[in-house]
Amino acid sequence: MTLNCVEEAYYVAHLGLHPGMQFYASRFGLAIAAEAITAAGKCATSDDVKILIELFRSVIQKGRFSPFWKMPIVPVCEALLLNILTGRLHAEFMLHLQRDQSNPLLKTEEIKYQLYENDLRWVCPVEDKDATRERAMEALLQAKGLSWSDVSDSMCSVLSPRTPDGWLLQLNYLDGNLPFSTLRGFEFNIGSENPCIKLNAIPARSGQKGLFSAVDVHTVLQIPKKELFPIVFSLDAPSDSQRFHPFQQLRFEPSSLENTDLLHTLLQTDYLMKCFSVGSDVSAKPPFKQRDCSEGLTANLPPHLQKVLAPVAERGSCRNKTSRFWIQADEIQYNVTQTGPVVYCRIGAVKMAVRTSPQFPGLDGKLHDVDDEDPDSPESQFAKDLTENYDEISKFFPMFGRLRELCKLQVFGIILGGLLEDMQSKANGEGISIPPRVIRDIQADARREN
Repeated sequence: MTLNCVEEAYYVAHLGLHPGMQFYASRFGLAIAAEAITAAGKCATSDDVKILIELFRSVIQKGRFSPFWKMPIVPVCEALLLNILTGRLHAEFMLHLQRDQSNPLLKTEEIKYQLYENDLRWVCPVEDKDATRERAMEALLQAKGLSWSDVSDSMCSVLSPRTPDGWLLQLNYLDGNLPFSTLRGFEFNIGSENPCIKLNAIPARSGQKGLFSAVDVHTVLQIPKKELFPIVFSLDAPSDSQRFHPFQQLRFEPSSLENTDLLHTLLQTDYLMKCFSVGSDVSAKPPFKQRDCSEGLTANLPPHLQKVLAPVAERGSCRNKTSRFWIQADEIQYNVTQTGPVVYCRIGAVKMAVRTSPQFPGLDGKLHDVDDEDPDSPESQFAKDLTENYDEISKFFPMFGRLRELCKLQVFGIILGGLLEDMQSKANGEGISIPPRVIRDIQADARREN
């Protein structure tokens, strides 16, 4: 019971108090937890040890940002008052650390980040918010050996045109050479010595842009079948201890997706979804200014679609809550038949969905998914609205439509890989690989089907 109370106090302190008070709560919590375990007269359990380790880690980490080592023990009802009284002193202490930069226990990027976090959480607001944010971002990038342009380049692609100021253009088409609008399947003659594959790819209508190209087909075919499912992408926090880090780190599998249009599509759709969820867009031009989606991305949408894309915060209380959102293909319809030596694969509708899961910090300091999402929560309603209106959203933001077609190409690669494996086993080990002319006749076959 005592340890549960200590753990709850630890989480409350880290949600709403400045680092000096977080240190205060962790230090006393560590002493109380250790005394409670000793008084119990038995060996500490693994959970007890995890609590002690996390409290000890917090004492070391937050103590570096605290101007106090000893503070008076006060009742819980007065803890918030103590937080207010010491907040200004903590802010001045942080500014001194930034000017001095001689503290061997703190790195420059840690100090500048903590000032940024304090302001963002309103525990110690600063006067020049933009300058504080820029200094933190620059220091964090330099610590990783990166520059502003490295981030800017990762956000830009010929598929996603931007204004000279770095803002995404709200277009109902994708830029670049994308001649095909949808994939309906493929044919594979497995009986000939030189197997021939024909893709049933429907070209975009005259005067309109498509959703994928032969380059995307080639990208999928270069990925081994065992790596095609699942394809994983996420934008993760670069640091477990810096929960309000201004950047996010790309994580994707397989590694062969690097520097491909497929990877940019995964990034762009995930980025757009996150913009909608928080109601804010980010410029790709340093120092990456922010603006409300209502001023750009969603400004010219029909009123009912603006309501569909309303940010989570406008749907109900979500303060001090963390949730994860992702896009997945819930269902892909396909049918495989064979007539003689020719295998026919028809790929039909793809049901795309946006999913969410609440996250809470564990004793390891990391955020973990929990399986008790409330279907009526603002986060669940946001995910539901995007799922039910995915088709219409794709008309105004066709990158979502492109993602659906790339899911079809993923199915194509998996089925083709299975057929090739079967051919290899029947050929007694003779090397049969994807022929170099695998995407020939795509243009002609598409015209014929259309």
